[in-house]
Amino acid sequence: MGSQVTRTIALVALLLPVCLAGAPKVEKASLESGGQKHEYFVFAPKAAEEKPGAPMLVLLHGSGRDGMSQINEWKDLASSEGIVLVAPNAVNSRMWQLPQDGPDPMIAIADSVREKYHADANRVYLFGHSAGAVFSLFMACEKPHYFAAIAVHAGAVRESDEADVARVAKEVDRKTPIFVQVGSDDPFFPPAAVRRTQTLFQEAGFPFDVKEIPHHDHTYYAISKNVNRDAWAFLKDKTLDGEAK
Repeated sequence: MGSQVTRTIALVALLLPVCLAGAPKVEKASLESGGQKHEYFVFAPKAAEEKPGAPMLVLLHGSGRDGMSQINEWKDLASSEGIVLVAPNAVNSRMWQLPQDGPDPMIAIADSVREKYHADANRVYLFGHSAGAVFSLFMACEKPHYFAAIAVHAGAVRESDEADVARVAKEVDRKTPIFVQVGSDDPFFPPAAVRRTQTLFQEAGFPFDVKEIPHHDHTYYAISKNVNRDAWAFLKDKTLDGEAK
């Protein structure tokens, strides 16, 4: 009996490296933009590597986190749906800032990954949580011809920025579809603030959907599977009408 167990353990030990070798890995990379080094994480499932034209999702982390914190939450869904994931680190992990983090550095990172994996330029999407969600909403105005659609969790335009965002939102010629999920008990971005942001964008002509999650606060990671599933259901059928810019 003991020798049989030993042989079984040895066989598992031999097979495990082979299985792991075939599994997709998260890669960490960096590039320089505007004289600043920008780090980011990439996850490409086998289906996306083997077949050109996969959708790509840019992920923006919350305050105090990094890109890997988003990759961890999304990679299972990405594997099943064949999505290329790219998750930059904010220069200052506490916040996303213009122009330090985007749009130029963010687009440079996204273009680099998209070209490497031959992802579909008309199906590049953006997802953000908290501070990343706020920055994603800015990108709807800054890069309307790059991101086919945007989905966020727990974010809204700050009152101090509303006038500027409303002015720019009215001027852009493409109105990016936006979807926000927010907890009914979110202390940082309460539903009332999200509804105000919804009105701001809708008055500028943007398709803007909101889902209020009952008895949920600001904690994305507690329900990330559900949030990501609903976000992807919104995003996946959206495409750019013309050439990506």
